[in-house]
Amino acid sequence: MTDVLSEAAFPKNLNLFADPATKLPDRSIAVTIDSFPNVLIGGEVLEVSGDAPNASLAHITVRSSEYIYTYTWNSGSCEYKMRGRMINHQLCEDILFEGVTPVVSGKFKQEFFIPVNIDSVLCGENGRISVFAWNNASCGGDAVDSLIVVSGGANSEDTIGPTIELFANGNLITDSNNIVPSEFTLSGILEDQSGINVFNKLEPLNLAFLLRVNSSSSIFLADSFQYDTGSCQRGSFFYHPLTLTIDTEDTLYIQASDNLGNRTTLSVIVVVGVEERSDSIKIFSLSQNYPNPFIKSTIIKYQLPTKSKVSLKIYDVAGRMVRTVVDKEKKAGCYNVKLNAEGLGSGIYFIKLVAGDYKSIKKLILMR
Repeated sequence: MTDVLSEAAFPKNLNLFADPATKLPDRSIAVTIDSFPNVLIGGEVLEVSGDAPNASLAHITVRSSEYIYTYTWNSGSCEYKMRGRMINHQLCEDILFEGVTPVVSGKFKQEFFIPVNIDSVLCGENGRISVFAWNNASCGGDAVDSLIVVSGGANSEDTIGPTIELFANGNLITDSNNIVPSEFTLSGILEDQSGINVFNKLEPLNLAFLLRVNSSSSIFLADSFQYDTGSCQRGSFFYHPLTLTIDTEDTLYIQASDNLGNRTTLSVIVVVGVEERSDSIKIFSLSQNYPNPFIKSTIIKYQLPTKSKVSLKIYDVAGRMVRTVVDKEKKAGCYNVKLNAEGLGSGIYFIKLVAGDYKSIKKLILMR
């Protein structure tokens, strides 16, 4: 039997975008980019604005130049156009800025920074700004190409790296509040007047946004970062699960830089303590995923007062199950589950939790 949600749970006018098995959503929002920089200069405050009638949110993406990449092998070579960099045979996307901004009275406006000292191969005349706007029923987009990308230089007015606050399952980690569970969601809030550099994902290492636990290998966090809605200076990241050894003392090391190359390194000592007592949990609950909307991943939190068979599944707007997140018996406790967007198209989805006789549904929004 097909695993579906009740048809009554879904408005008739909602359709999943980018799923080849369903009808595309109504692209009736006439998005127009009215003002944009012809030259994308690293380190400077830039702005894009325009119209998106009846939209509620707009997703802004700024990309670097398109260029010719030559791939060689023993018997020959080939050339093709691409955006991004090949680092150790890994393609790193060329996104210079990515964020969501509100649409107010049909108008959107977003300031942004791009990094200085961009690799010269990524600077040229093919930079691109794209805007995708939507509401609960329809969407639309616009883009401008052939923008000149310029590396830029340092700004002497900003010589300080980002501020960083760390949280374990939503609780602020400080020197006096550093007891953590053995497994938890590590999140952080970063802010800098020149924005957060998420372009240098792997290289150079001193500019990469990364996490280390004690002397372990680096965990790169750029893909886990998302700006606050409407902001180009403040945002957050989520990493789950971070697993530590019980009865140990560990040092968490976070490194981040702004778009001018100013770096911050934060180290904090945490101690794995007693897990949250399950007998303190009195009710079943499913919390709203965070962040929402999300771009690449989101955290789903639920709690169980008793040992239960748990089913946590994701459905599209047509009521079809598209992802099983949890399907097993779980002991009483609080749980944080990371949902990766890989393989899912942009649009509206629903989280359904079934635990014993308890059922709950939340709506989530995925953007690309």
